[in-house]
Amino acid sequence: MVVAATNGTASDEAVAKRRKLESLERLPRMAVEKYRSFQAWYQIPFDDKWKQRKWPSERIVKAPRWCSVDLRDGNQALQNPMNHDKKLSLFLHLLKLGYTEIEVGFPSASQTDFDFLRYIIDNGLIPDGVWIQVLTQCRESLIDRTIEGVRGAKNVVLHIYNSTSELQRRVVFKKGREDIKQLAVEGTQLLRKLADEKLQGANVRLEYSPESFTGTELDFALDVCEAVMDVWGATPQNQVILNLPSTVEMATPNVYADQIEWMCAHLTRRDCVCVSVHPHNDRGTGIAAAELALMAGADRVEGCLFGNGERTGNVCLVTLALNMFTQGIDPEVSYTQLDQTIKVSEFCTELRIPERYPWAGSLVYTAFSGSHQDAIKKGLDANKGAHWEVPYLPIDPQDIGRHYEAIIRVNSQSGKGGIAYLLEVEYGITIPKECQAEFAQAPSVKSLPWSLQLRNRRQLKLVGVAAAAITFTAMSVCFSKAVAAVAVPALPQLSDRIFLVTGSTDGIGKFTAEQLALQGCTVLVHGRTAAKIDSTLQELQRMAPQAKLRGYQADLSQMSEVRRLASEVAADFPALHGLLNNAGTFDGDYTGRRQETAEGNEYSLAVNVMAPFLLTSLLLPNVRASGAGRIVCTSSYSMGSGDLLGNLQLKTGWSGHCAYSLSKLCDAMITMEMHDRYGDAPRLCFHTMDPGTVDTKMLRAGWWHGGTSVRTAKTSFRILTEDSFQAESGQCLCRGDSEVRSKEKRARLWDDLEHLTGAKLLGRTWLSGLPAASEREAFLVEGGVGLADQLREVVQKITDSSSSEISAKQIYDAFVSNYLTAQEPLSLIEYSMSDAKASSGDGDGEGEVHIKAKIRVSGKECEITGQGNGPVSAFLAGLNQAIFEPRGTKVHLSDYQSVARSACRNAEGSEAVCSVRCQAVQTSDGGTQGKPKFGVGLHKNTTTAVLRAVISGVNGLAATGTCKLFA
Repeated sequence: MVVAATNGTASDEAVAKRRKLESLERLPRMAVEKYRSFQAWYQIPFDDKWKQRKWPSERIVKAPRWCSVDLRDGNQALQNPMNHDKKLSLFLHLLKLGYTEIEVGFPSASQTDFDFLRYIIDNGLIPDGVWIQVLTQCRESLIDRTIEGVRGAKNVVLHIYNSTSELQRRVVFKKGREDIKQLAVEGTQLLRKLADEKLQGANVRLEYSPESFTGTELDFALDVCEAVMDVWGATPQNQVILNLPSTVEMATPNVYADQIEWMCAHLTRRDCVCVSVHPHNDRGTGIAAAELALMAGADRVEGCLFGNGERTGNVCLVTLALNMFTQGIDPEVSYTQLDQTIKVSEFCTELRIPERYPWAGSLVYTAFSGSHQDAIKKGLDANKGAHWEVPYLPIDPQDIGRHYEAIIRVNSQSGKGGIAYLLEVEYGITIPKECQAEFAQAPSVKSLPWSLQLRNRRQLKLVGVAAAAITFTAMSVCFSKAVAAVAVPALPQLSDRIFLVTGSTDGIGKFTAEQLALQGCTVLVHGRTAAKIDSTLQELQRMAPQAKLRGYQADLSQMSEVRRLASEVAADFPALHGLLNNAGTFDGDYTGRRQETAEGNEYSLAVNVMAPFLLTSLLLPNVRASGAGRIVCTSSYSMGSGDLLGNLQLKTGWSGHCAYSLSKLCDAMITMEMHDRYGDAPRLCFHTMDPGTVDTKMLRAGWWHGGTSVRTAKTSFRILTEDSFQAESGQCLCRGDSEVRSKEKRARLWDDLEHLTGAKLLGRTWLSGLPAASEREAFLVEGGVGLADQLREVVQKITDSSSSEISAKQIYDAFVSNYLTAQEPLSLIEYSMSDAKASSGDGDGEGEVHIKAKIRVSGKECEITGQGNGPVSAFLAGLNQAIFEPRGTKVHLSDYQSVARSACRNAEGSEAVCSVRCQAVQTSDGGTQGKPKFGVGLHKNTTTAVLRAVISGVNGLAATGTCKLFA
């Protein structure tokens, strides 16, 4: 039966949808004929020695021998291979994790690897129980160089290899089986001879890898391996490591398990062999391959932290170890501070750990689903037994230094729309995703990304629009981190900036002061003695005659001296662009015993922690006053654990290293707490960092003589001067341990330091001038009045007159009417631009822009011209000169941002969404008129969009009635 449509419009829509589906062109079929099944040509036959596979019924019951190849295999796969400092940081961290076999490099192929190898041997950095492994090719000159590199090491694994696969024999080498076997035999003979001659007294093991083992016929792989064992003279006491790599994953992981079990069954002297596996991850099954290989009889696993390595990477040692841990198997390495391992790895490799990475990703212990959150909460409440049993959490996050975060996410599946979702999906205006987790932690934020308990107690699923990636903060929790890519306002030239560097008469502080002086900066040199200050000032002035230098003397072990220093600096320089808390001490002021200052404080605590805390508190307004200030506190990868935070003075259990590591932990904690409380990028940023393993008095006193030259220690200078560190506050270029992240522990430390120093830092509302949040309401601000606040006021009027939620259309209409369509009293008709140099006909003004614009002001058309370093500054110069300054007012701009509008059903995309904050000021004394207002402009041409944003902001200022722009 045919039913006629009763609704013509609905019928038309259905026909249109069907035609749209019919018009879709499917992508062409993939060329599967080019490929064949691995098992179509590769056979693993059963025989008398391997009658059936046994591994499917086996279980992993103990950890294998682990070998980290991060410093060799992992390093060679990096776009930017590690330098000496990074290699040393990673090596020391691997030791801390408990790895006892570490492949440290390819010394015959890399001078960096050779120098690093000599450094850790000559400086006694290899513990007695640790074996260092080096890779070499089988040529005499290369083996000689390798042995020269490892001479003096106690335990050495010499690793040789050659490719044995059928494909490489046929295509690459064009050699038969016997030729390839002979290469392995001759290489082993040469290595044995040279090792016996030149490494007498050392414990030497051989590792042989038939490279591309997974593509090698098993009978041939066995033949080569047995020949190598014979030449080396393998015994049960001196086993040969046969490393059987899955150099390229070619089949499912069960096939690799069969290959390993076949080899284990056929080796004639199995007790003389350590069977090692080295899985790669081409098919994404490296973890499974390693685990099945262990079930098949493998003794050892080579891999990298977080799966770094060629192509898709090596097997991940972290995932393997934590997989075992969740099964009640001691992995014999420790990841109790997993975030620290992540920080070290990301710093050394410059590779980010994805948010969904197993065990380690930032979102792994975050539940977005409401039903998941409910189950986890009930599981945590009920988890009273001896074993961990919580739904959706196979591991207790606290066991690896993490914590569970219940984040409610508003998305299309949840049915709880929010402005971020609605505007992005419906209108193509994107809210930064990074903000979600931060605001979801606020108790009053009930739906993500930004819900607000309104004054009338009706929940509005909207706070603000981040059409231009504006940063928001939750006042009831903390000032926000600069989670969006906030555009840095025009910074003063380096030569116009002022920096205070504590401890700048020696070491890294002096080198940083030198680099700043060479840029022509004003450098405030601090030291403990007048003689060293004078000497440093004279040296810097000779080196950088253009620099502006000032010396300040203070003993930072005395808080009275810190206060005097701050008072003198503040009086001389009302605005500072940078404060580097660099001064530090070690081992009871290098006495080797616990020292107390004249004020009764443990010496390292006073100099390394109390002084920077107090000095920062006193100079915070000065740094903020610069409009683009940075405060940097030197921490260290050697920071300690939080066990001693309740014993800051170390009246018991003192040692030089303990006091130092505790102080460096405190430095990182207070820096991140200051960032949370006061960070306001790009106006005020806080950062902490490890300066590197540098040859300084402190390194020599506490660790060893050596380290890299102080002239390589540029991290402090970079953080003080590079624009990227002004765009985002809270960068922690050292370890991010759980204590550094714990707001509760940071708050307790903060209170302790306020008590010890008498510091009275400004309250959390000092930046914005807003009252503190009360009655559990979170008021969201952006350094004062932000775009979010402005739109919130508009939407508030809508919600006050309605008891229901507002729709996406209402939200968007309110946004458009207030920011995009206001054309009075100022509007832009047309404009043209030219290069200022071309316009003037000479060399003056090179690099600047000349703009001519026709505008309408209060209904009257006129032309303006302006010149500046870009379209925005040129346009604003023209407006100020022609329109506002004659009335005793001008407009300043800040916080310019531009993002692309995304395509969606209500927007085609391809537009630029620009925003800018406008502030009216009086020309007579520079005083502000009223509050700043944001303007927003949309256009396919970015320049047009930003000029419209300026118009929008100016009209917003005029609408307030507090600015005399057009009077």
